[in-house]
Amino acid sequence: MPLSSLLSTHKETLHHHFEARLVLEPAAAAFAAKRASRNDIRQLKKVMETFQEYLDKNNLVALIRADILFHRLIANATNNRTIEVLMNTITRYDFIGWKMSLRTNKRPLRTVREHRKIFEAITAGDEKKAKSAMRSHLKAAIKNLQQAGFE
Repeated sequence: MPLSSLLSTHKETLHHHFEARLVLEPAAAAFAAKRASRNDIRQLKKVMETFQEYLDKNNLVALIRADILFHRLIANATNNRTIEVLMNTITRYDFIGWKMSLRTNKRPLRTVREHRKIFEAITAGDEKKAKSAMRSHLKAAIKNLQQAGFE
């Protein structure tokens, strides 16, 4: 189905999807910056490398899965079970937001750059930067969807 049709068909779902993520994920990134273990950092780095591989291969399905995993790993790095459960629920049952966002023009390439900023802030333990980078990442995805016809 063309992206424009998907956007109009799932308008309310997308609004709810990004509203929830804008509430949860910037705070999760800040907690992850404060609490991430070496193993958490290693896993985030690995999924970022995997995302780049799938981008090079133009494999959209694998890109979506890697993107979801990146966000789940950040939730896991918070060491807050409730945040982990919420993020796992969002990614498992609200897949449409990821699917549509990564179909917009140049979004996968932009996602690589934005994930890198989030990752660097978490690695540096900079809560404020991690929160800001995550918020910017989500806002950029929304902007790309709006440019594709999302109201």
